[in-house]
Amino acid sequence: MDNEDFESLRKPKRDYRNMIKATDPEFQTFLSKTARIVKLFLKDKNAPHELIRSVLQYLGVVVSLLDISALKGDDGIAKQSLEAVFSAKRHNMKKHMMLIRKIVSKLIKKMGSTWVRKAMPEEHKALVTYIERMWRKKQNKKIKDKLGALMG
Repeated sequence: MDNEDFESLRKPKRDYRNMIKATDPEFQTFLSKTARIVKLFLKDKNAPHELIRSVLQYLGVVVSLLDISALKGDDGIAKQSLEAVFSAKRHNMKKHMMLIRKIVSKLIKKMGSTWVRKAMPEEHKALVTYIERMWRKKQNKKIKDKLGALMG
């Protein structure tokens, strides 16, 4: 094989000049607008659970990408999303509990558990406690494993 053959097999280099950055203000406003529109599907009581699942997956991505300033506040996406998720009194929300837990845990990491507790309805605050307990168990297991490895 010639050197030219290897060049054709090599992956092309990416041009990063045209990529969208998550910190771009225009992209942040676009994300917040689309999140406001998409969360309206959560309020629809007759929406199929596939649509609800897609909306929750999208909200999980948006929570990861949005700045804290866009998430916080009374008009912020986070509070509105939590209200929309937990105000939907439907039986199929239990099917999506893992996605809801991921969204809530991302919000806790970004904004703190006290803010999330204030924004959540009273009957669902146990979810925050559960997530914090799981994190503590994971941390304690890591520490225990490290000490076990050091001790022999």
